[in-house]
Amino acid sequence: MDQADKLLLSLKSWPAPDPVRNSITALIPRIQQERGSFRDTTEELLEKEIAAQANTSNEKLEEDSAIEDEESTPEGQDAVEKPMDDKERMVMLARGREEIIAEIQMAQHEATVALDFLSLISSLNSEMAYNTLTPGLKEVIPPKAMGVEKVSTKYPPQLMQDDRLISQGWKMEGLDSAGDALLRAASRLKAESEKEKRYWEQIMSIRDEGWTICKHPKLRNTLGVRYGFAETAANFENTGIGALRRGDDGSIDLEDPGASRARRVVRVRIVHAGTITGCARPLGNRGQTPSLKEKILLARDYIYEEELYFEIMKEARHMASQGITTSEDTVTIDMKAGKCIHIDMAPIDEEVYCTGESDDLAQAFGIALRILLSYGHRITLRNRSRPQRPLFHRKGPPGPLPLLRPMVTHLWHYEHSEHLIKFCGHLRDIVHSAGLPTTVIMNSFKNCQASKMKDIESSIAEFIHSPLESEAILELPGGWRVTIVMRTHLAQPWFGTTYAVTASHDGVCARLMGRNNITAMTELETYLLWCLERSIVNAIRLMEGQGWEQLAQGNSMEKNDGKAIKLIKIHVEKGGLHVRSGYVGGRDSEYVWTGSKKERHLEDVLREI
Repeated sequence: MDQADKLLLSLKSWPAPDPVRNSITALIPRIQQERGSFRDTTEELLEKEIAAQANTSNEKLEEDSAIEDEESTPEGQDAVEKPMDDKERMVMLARGREEIIAEIQMAQHEATVALDFLSLISSLNSEMAYNTLTPGLKEVIPPKAMGVEKVSTKYPPQLMQDDRLISQGWKMEGLDSAGDALLRAASRLKAESEKEKRYWEQIMSIRDEGWTICKHPKLRNTLGVRYGFAETAANFENTGIGALRRGDDGSIDLEDPGASRARRVVRVRIVHAGTITGCARPLGNRGQTPSLKEKILLARDYIYEEELYFEIMKEARHMASQGITTSEDTVTIDMKAGKCIHIDMAPIDEEVYCTGESDDLAQAFGIALRILLSYGHRITLRNRSRPQRPLFHRKGPPGPLPLLRPMVTHLWHYEHSEHLIKFCGHLRDIVHSAGLPTTVIMNSFKNCQASKMKDIESSIAEFIHSPLESEAILELPGGWRVTIVMRTHLAQPWFGTTYAVTASHDGVCARLMGRNNITAMTELETYLLWCLERSIVNAIRLMEGQGWEQLAQGNSMEKNDGKAIKLIKIHVEKGGLHVRSGYVGGRDSEYVWTGSKKERHLEDVLREI
């Protein structure tokens, strides 16, 4: 093969592989992005995918070859065209080379013509322009054959004077318009400076009031005031910043993010037998147009109310077993005896509020809820400010703040203590109607009666975490003394009210007495009725001149006066004191003391028997 038949090519080497792209640290994220977790990737699965890809590529190649055969083969012909020989290929390469050279010559000719045109019309430097001409054009055109010079024309003096006056008029008009524009700009700048001064004075006054001025996180080039609480719930972190925009007159307009929502506050209502008997008062009359500082305070109050209701609903769902139910927009606390407390969100409108006999209770309930939420914020800030231990177990999400739990604890304890006082008073009336002495001493909330409060935080902490205690002491006939210590705590280990009852006396049945822990009021009533019954038996046994003896340490007694054996049986229930008497083999008679003041003395009845 001669030199003309050789095909000379300039080949470059393949680029070296990128070590960073093919490293294991780069391949693992790519594999995870394409295929997911390695846990679902097995060797059998990869082999199946490789085989499937190979089959797919073979089928694709067969289809492409079939399509090429159909396109290259004319209709009606089955034969494939004959490949081109070396001579024909050389002819095609030579023809292509000639076409490329012709295109290059045409481009060079056009560039030369453009250069000659620029050189001929140039008048700045004739020698340089002549040197830039092409050799062929230099032979045809002699040097300095073409040039450009300035032609001066003489105008009449009157026309020149008119032109001068016109130019002066245009200049005067331009100066006047520029002056007017400067005056307008100065007045506008003065007005803007006054508005800006007023705006920044109000900004400084807001800062001097103690509010935090910051850059708004969602609006560019806009200042904001942070009126939210630092330790608020996660749902309200970004809702406590209001944009401070400048109004048309320079005053600040507070853009509250929650302004589009209805202004609502937490409302507490006391309902008894389906009738509203009390309702907490709203924040106040907001009918007048508030100032900027009042707007900030209102925005803070509204977001505080929203967070308060959010925390109340969150805690109420955890206290469903304590008689608290939740609906879409109301929390209901069942206080028994047909009384319940409704907590919801209501707009600030005097028409939705009412007045009743339980307004003070509802108002105190609402104020206590707000105080407890502020205390929860302070405790959260204190815990977050403490340095964490080097090694500690990460805790789960925080539980609900204790808002309803301490309030319900106090209400339940109050209801149970009132019920206990009423029942003990009923027993006292029964005993007094029978002419026997008895005393009831009630010390309600004895652990909450400190003479001096140390500080607010310690008092609130005791209000939340300490169980409530009340004590009742019953001095019954026959030397009996019953002490009842009632404790209420809606947390471990009780989740309710317990009664620690201690009974003592100077009679018989001493081995049956002691300390008894009771968890239900019905059981306590039954036990107190039994104690009263035994105390009356002991009082009858100790009466002088009666001679009654207790039978088998029970509530039956007998007396032998020499003529017959007389029997009596003492029974105490809620309805009153029953004394049934009779003779052996005779008819029984019964006398009942129900607590009325106009009843006979027990000792007189026993003498008649």
